[in-house]
Amino acid sequence: MDTELHIGGCSLRQLVDEHLAALRAYLASCGAHAELIDDLAQDVFLEVMRHHERYDPQRPFRAWLFGIARNLIHQEFRTSALRSRIRRDLVASLLLEQPPVVDPAEPLLRREASEQLRSCLQGLDERAQTLLRLRFSEQLSGEAIAAHTGIRHGTVRMALLRARSALRACLEQHFGAER
Repeated sequence: MDTELHIGGCSLRQLVDEHLAALRAYLASCGAHAELIDDLAQDVFLEVMRHHERYDPQRPFRAWLFGIARNLIHQEFRTSALRSRIRRDLVASLLLEQPPVVDPAEPLLRREASEQLRSCLQGLDERAQTLLRLRFSEQLSGEAIAAHTGIRHGTVRMALLRARSALRACLEQHFGAER
């Protein structure tokens, strides 16, 4: 008696062998953290097992698989964001209960961080600098920046995302090297 699960004429083992590498690459391209990729891939195939009857064999299996992966990634991002907010709120409430501790090195560290931030900002192109200034110094929304600069809102959002990523990489390179 054959108890192995078959989907679209292939065994689950065949599907895993055929699609696992592409699934892992897709998960990475969606922004999943490297340490979560294998867990997410396993979760995707567990969902395939649980809901195999929903698969339409007239459609490509990989598209269905990636759809499941996309949904799990969005769920992971939502859960991660919620955990982060809960931790942030908990830390904030604990800090409010504690008397402030003055570290004599704090002004020096702040000055060094400010100088490094300034240096990283200067390393960005002029457009990125302008968009970051409008967003964070002048606290304009993406829509307001688009109206102010004449750049489409979607383009503003992507340019800000890239600029923040470049800024983060620069700061991590500097401060990560000190750890």
